[in-house]
Amino acid sequence: MVSITKKWHRVDNDNTQEVHLSDGVKLRVIKQYDWQTCEHSKFRGKGEWKVEVFDTETDNWEWIDTYCPMWWAKENALTWGNVKAEEIYK
Repeated sequence: MVSITKKWHRVDNDNTQEVHLSDGVKLRVIKQYDWQTCEHSKFRGKGEWKVEVFDTETDNWEWIDTYCPMWWAKENALTWGNVKAEEIYK
C-alpha cells in the first residue's frame, strides 16, 4: 500500500488542492466550472470537484472522475491512489 508524503495543500486561489504519495503519484482536486450556462466573465462553480492525476510522461493533469462535495473527492482520490485506509481516515 501507498502512504502520503505531502498532505493536502492549496496550490492556487481557486482552492485547488494537491497531495503527493510515496510512489511518486500526485493527485489533485480542482473546482468544476459551469462553462456552458454562464456568461464568459462570470464562470461559477457547480459544487463539483474533478479528481486528476499528474502524468509525468506528458507533463499534464489527467482527469479521473468528478465528485461532490470536496471531502468526497479527496477521499476517492486517495482510494484511487491505493492509500492505506488508516491514513485516509486520520
